[in-house]
Order: sequence, then C-alpha cells, then structure tokens
Amino acid sequence: MAGIQSLTKIGSLAAVVALSTTTGLCAAELLALRDVAVVDTRSGEITTGQTVMIRGDRIEDIVALGAEPAESHTVIEGAGRYVVPGYMDMHAHVLDEAAHGDHDHSAGNHTTQATKLELLLVNGVTGFRQMSGSADMIAAARALNAATAAGEVVAPEVLQVPGDIYLGQAPAPDAARAFVRAQQAAGADFVKIVAGPREGALAVMDEARKLGFGVAGHLPVPVSTAEAVAAGFTSFEHLGATPGNMLDCAKAGAMIRTKMVENMPKGPMELPPTFLLNPMLYTAEKMAPALKGVLGTFDPEMCDTLAELFIEKDVWQVPTLIRIRGMNFGGAEAFRQDPNLKYLPAETRAVWEELGMQFDTGLPAETKSVVEAIYGLTQRITGQWHASGVKMLAGSDLGGIWVLPGFGLHREFIELEQAGLSPLSVLQATTLNAGEFLGRADELGVVAPGFRADLVLLDANPMEAAGNLAAISGVMTRGSFIDADGITEIKRRIAENAAD
Repeated sequence: MAGIQSLTKIGSLAAVVALSTTTGLCAAELLALRDVAVVDTRSGEITTGQTVMIRGDRIEDIVALGAEPAESHTVIEGAGRYVVPGYMDMHAHVLDEAAHGDHDHSAGNHTTQATKLELLLVNGVTGFRQMSGSADMIAAARALNAATAAGEVVAPEVLQVPGDIYLGQAPAPDAARAFVRAQQAAGADFVKIVAGPREGALAVMDEARKLGFGVAGHLPVPVSTAEAVAAGFTSFEHLGATPGNMLDCAKAGAMIRTKMVENMPKGPMELPPTFLLNPMLYTAEKMAPALKGVLGTFDPEMCDTLAELFIEKDVWQVPTLIRIRGMNFGGAEAFRQDPNLKYLPAETRAVWEELGMQFDTGLPAETKSVVEAIYGLTQRITGQWHASGVKMLAGSDLGGIWVLPGFGLHREFIELEQAGLSPLSVLQATTLNAGEFLGRADELGVVAPGFRADLVLLDANPMEAAGNLAAISGVMTRGSFIDADGITEIKRRIAENAAD
C-alpha cells in the first residue's frame, strides 16, 4: 500500500476538488459541473447547455444551464466542453509489483504502481480490469478499492482481478478443477487461462462455468474456439492471442493446430526475463510457418461462423490492438520516438529501446513481414466481428512494450477506429460495454442520474473522431475533480522524476 498512499498527493493540489477529503465538503453537499455538452453513450446524442449535479460519488441530476437548484453548491465551469463517462481499461497489468508466480509483467518495467495509477487517472481512466493475479494481488486490489471508496486516496478502481493464472500447472482434470475452486475461494473475480494441456484446460473452463465463474484469457493451442466457448469461455483477450481464434478462421487451421500441439514443449520452459514485454521477439521465427498458413488459408466465412457463436453464447472480445501492434512492429520508429516515453523511467526506456533494436536487427525480413501481415489480419477480423455484432471491450494490455499507462488506451481507441469501429462504438467499448460486461450497467458507463461520478471533460467532440477522447481537460473520479492545470502539474512531476 505504500505506493498507493502516495496518491494522496493528488488531493493536495489546488486544482483538485476532493469532496470528502480535500475541501471539507461533506457527502450531503452539492457540486455542479456547469455548462457542459453531455454525450449519451447509448445513442451518441449530445445535449449542450447542461449542468451535471453531483453529490458525493454519484450524479444526482442533470439540468439545463440556469436551472441549477437553489441549494448551495460548488461550481466547476465546463465552458461548453463535452463530458463522457470515465474510461475503463479492460485489460491492464497495473498491480504487478505484487508477487504472482511465473506470469510476471514487471521485468523491464520500472514504473512504480503509484505512477501508473496517476498516469491512468490523468488520462481519463477511472477503472481498470487487472489481468494478472495472485492472493497478494487480490488483497492489494481490495485494499486500494477500500481506500478510494473511503476517500483516503484518489485513484482508479480495480474493476476485476484474477487469482493465479492457469498455465497448465494442474494438468489432470481433477487437479484443474481444484485449481479453479481454489481461485474462487481466494476471492478472485474470474479465472485467467493462458496455456495448458487439452484435458486440463477444458476442465478449468467447465468447472468455472459450473461455479458461475468467468473465464478469460488466451485460447490454449490444443483447444478450438468452439470447444472453449462450449466449455464456458467468457472473454477472449487479444483475439485469443496469436494465432488464437485466427486458427479457426483458416481452412488449414485444424492441420496447423495439430502440428503446433506436436511441437509444444513437454516440460517447463526457461524464458528470458523480458519475454512478456514482447513475446513476438522470441517466438516469431518458430511460429512463422503456422502464421503463414493462417494468412494463406484465411476464410472470412469461417470467421462469420465464429461471430455467430460469440453472439449466441454472449462471448466478448478484448482485441488490445495497440499491444499486438507494439509486438508485431516491435522496432517501429513511431514507437521509439513517442514523446510520452518521457514519463517512463530511464531504465524502462533503455530496455524497450534494446528490445526494439533486437527486433529490427535480429529477425529476418521475411519473418517481420509475416508478423506485420498478421497484425493487418487481426485488425480486419476485429472490424469484421464488430460489424457482425460481437461485443467488444477496449483494453491496452498495459505492461507490454510500447504501451504506456493511459496513453496506451488512447492509442487503442485509434486502432479500433482504424479497424472499422465508429467513434461511438469506440467510446462504448471503454464505457457502456464495460459496465454491461461487469454486471454494473446501472452505475458505470453512462452520464446519467444515479450513476457514479466518474467523468472525463473533453475539449473536442468525441463523436467526430476517436482521437478526440484524448483531448482531456478534466477528470472526475468518485466526485473528486482534477482540472487541466492539475493534470499538467501531475504530468510535469512524473516526467521530472523520470528524468532524474
């Protein structure tokens, strides 16, 4: 909790109105976000000249400008800006400083947990779905949420957190089922699966389904997409990871899967510490033949069949396109020259730069061409599935190379738009859809009375371009507001500390 406590510094900034702690206002008093254009995430309709009335951590009412109640209230001038719900990053690794076994995203990432939380918040992220877990991490998530709910700190909410990730460590079906029950008993919100033998993986999914427990993650190589959905999969991350669901969109997919299973390692693998920053750097050459097979036999009609299955069984996709682009174009100059790298510690920048150089100089040109084409196919499938009605969530996979806290989610918005999602659909993927997925559609993802006062104030119309979701001039979480000056000051301090 030491890193979390440092977030109380936000509350000391003059630019912050923290209703329960900083200003001395009690929860019974009112705050007015005056003269704003409210964006309805359900329809895309924009209503100008509105005042959002907030009491404590809830929106109490939305009234026309000039119709504010007579009751005394504190005013924040919106000056006609657009207001949308706070963003939810539905795939992130933020709490990775806690010990969590073999699946560690922290190697090569030196940004402190407190800094990640601050950068998320000033970039409009008021909640995130933690995608790595352990008993320690579950406890840390609960403690952070309790502290924010009590007004002790200002930070994004941890929306969900898994327990230990299933990597095949309980290969027999009975042991796999016991693994799931242990995660539920530990307080996990869902089971995350990345790999494992066929029998064990299917047992994990089936046991979770029987317990009413969500299953999210990658598609284990020995299991088909249809089998995973039938067994109880809830959400596929990164399109099931490469090649993941794409195998079942290719005419040669079954044959490719058989060969991949035959070539799977028979025991634990020794991976370099930086493997998870960019797995593609270490696996591209070995996977290239399989990926070429997917590219050469891709069948859009097979993808349509999967879309129908996802819709029928209410299975979600979290594409994390920016993460996949960062891996598959690992040495791209655009990433290496990103001005927002200044917010990362020098040690992190050095590791990322070195991995980028290795990608550029260490992989054959043909291999790089294949993985770049795979990214194009990933974008195409994302757009195809969205157009078919498959439910989508926006996630950055913060923790991977070239994905920065908050800024990475903004990049994901643009990637999703380029894949074919409209600006409204992109906004829904990080607000309305997230509330539905979490079973909290009555309090998250909409600017309306009764909903949480998690809000983002924008200088540009988000219905015109997804990139406008990054034009942030204010962020509110649970009724605590950081204005443009406060955002600038927090970023300045983080950049200054990173340069030391």
